[in-house]
Amino acid sequence: SGCGVTGLSQDTMVNLVALAPSLRVLDLSENEVGGHLGPLVTWLASYQDHHSLRTLNLNNVGLGDDGFAGLAPVMSVLQELYCSRNNITSNGLESLLRLDSFILLKALDLSHNAITEQGVHFLMDRFQQEQKRSLWNPNQRSSNIGKLVLAGNDLTPGAARSANAYAKIHLPLLQMIW
Repeated sequence: SGCGVTGLSQDTMVNLVALAPSLRVLDLSENEVGGHLGPLVTWLASYQDHHSLRTLNLNNVGLGDDGFAGLAPVMSVLQELYCSRNNITSNGLESLLRLDSFILLKALDLSHNAITEQGVHFLMDRFQQEQKRSLWNPNQRSSNIGKLVLAGNDLTPGAARSANAYAKIHLPLLQMIW
């Protein structure tokens, strides 16, 4: 966290992760990484059997919509993803979730971004789709999202109540933090 890593440090980050196969948590928060995570994301997705990384903290790294959408390949690897304060909008959220990548996340922090009611509804639908897939195919790994943090976004109290009501019915194990 806050150790001076920039987008230009990609090769070094990949080498460090490759040399530490038992690394479970990578905290790149408060660095100037921006949307330049391509080499790290590619390596993590390509060599899933060669690392133990399950938690990625990208709070306040300047991801934006494009950088967030670029995380799609690791959604089937990570269990926890922290992307607070990254200027992610509903469009960026939808871009990521429209890709047909499997989502394994148990915790997702999207607090203090620019996500609106439209993005929250899209997110709820996607998590419900993941849950339905697991019911139809019990052998398939499934997203059992347990914690979703959306505090500090552009959401009205009515949108929060509506999402909570939807989650109680369709995603009863989901804890939503507004």
